[in-house]
Amino acid sequence: LFSLFIKHSPIFAFLKEISNKQSRVLYASDNYSDLIGISAPQMLGKTMGELFPVEFAEKITAEDIDVVTKDKPLKIEETLNGRDYITFKYPIVQGDQKYLAGYTIDITDRKRTEEMLKHQTIELHERNKELNCFFQISEIMKNSEEKSLNQILFAIVSIIPSSFQFPDLTCARFVSDGKTISTDNFMETAYKLSSDILVNSKKTGVLEIYYTGEIPETGGEPFLRTEKNLSAALVERIGKIIERKKIEEALLQAQNIVENIKIGL
Repeated sequence: LFSLFIKHSPIFAFLKEISNKQSRVLYASDNYSDLIGISAPQMLGKTMGELFPVEFAEKITAEDIDVVTKDKPLKIEETLNGRDYITFKYPIVQGDQKYLAGYTIDITDRKRTEEMLKHQTIELHERNKELNCFFQISEIMKNSEEKSLNQILFAIVSIIPSSFQFPDLTCARFVSDGKTISTDNFMETAYKLSSDILVNSKKTGVLEIYYTGEIPETGGEPFLRTEKNLSAALVERIGKIIERKKIEEALLQAQNIVENIKIGL
């Protein structure tokens, strides 16, 4: 019955004989042919070095010997042929002989789902920060006719860091028409995100965002795709604000001219 249990196991089940230097298969479930392309009968009596690539075989053998030597179960995640697995190993002692039993579960689909959910959570969080950023810009633009362009741009540049994944390490500045407006902690570093500011399809300035120090390892580019999109959306909005303020200033200048003209008009 035990042999049938191992043979027909829906998970990858195994029983091994352990010596000082080798780990050898005694029993294995039939589905190992799906995992390594070798049937269970072909696996019997084989060492790890005869079944797996050298580096992977050495790792498994060392783990197996460690489990029976220390009489301590082991749970480990590993990757083989592009798929992810979790393996449980535990010692069995029969008289003077030590054996190792265990089973392996394919968790590839689970890990992919977890990664997808993690990515979606990050996207949602970043999207929320983006919406909050534009809400704050809308608040800044209330009664904008009473504020100078420099005041508006300084207020906008001050809220940018809070919209990025590492707000305490983020700084920003506008460079436009020879003028520079930046956050108090501004400094140039190797971590840079730059976007051009366009007014009437002409470049009039640039928005630069930097990380002021070493950022945690992300496994990819320092700036998220959503942050690049946010920077692009910001410069588009800023371009419209600059255009609007220039029109307001031109209208105010024209109004002053008309009001101070010396003849009837």
